[in-house]
Amino acid sequence: MHKKMDFNKIESSISIMDQTYDANFGEWIKNEENCRIIGHNLKKYIDKYPSHKSIVVIKWIVKDWTLRSIIHLVKKMVIDDIKLKKSSSKKTQLLSKSQYSKRIEIVKGIIYTWNVVFIAEFIFSVSRIFEKSDEKYIFIESILKDFNVEKTKDILKHMDEKIDNKIKNIIVSKINANETTKRKWNKSMIDAFNLL
Repeated sequence: MHKKMDFNKIESSISIMDQTYDANFGEWIKNEENCRIIGHNLKKYIDKYPSHKSIVVIKWIVKDWTLRSIIHLVKKMVIDDIKLKKSSSKKTQLLSKSQYSKRIEIVKGIIYTWNVVFIAEFIFSVSRIFEKSDEKYIFIESILKDFNVEKTKDILKHMDEKIDNKIKNIIVSKINANETTKRKWNKSMIDAFNLL
């Protein structure tokens, strides 16, 4: 049986934890001034928990944050890893396909219900970390893949001057040719994506 995770359950758990340990963890973790530290710490748990749980927790944390702070959190928590993951021996390793997909799912889940203007600004700001055009294209296309056609076109329209026309044209042509394969989400992921 699927146990639905929601903001009330998280709030209750944090309250119990704060009372038990005489702490103010709930206040600290929801303070957007801590966005980079929070992102760095949450990064450790991405591969330990299902994507839908990560999405709900992150949405709870950033509920009242500014777009800028959410961007900083996501860059620290997910995007740095998507670009390159450093091993302890300082050699560069790419993420596995499943690790990459999981991080993309989390990013999509965070922004899925946002207004297209905010999604466009978020994607533009976050994608600037990618220096190579093909990396940027793969990232943007991966994020937009599961949005409906109209919303995707709207997002791209708002990014018009901010992204390379080549990238935009490839994505639009794929959408128009219906070449993007949308994933089938389970109920937990759908609930997490649609949580406001």
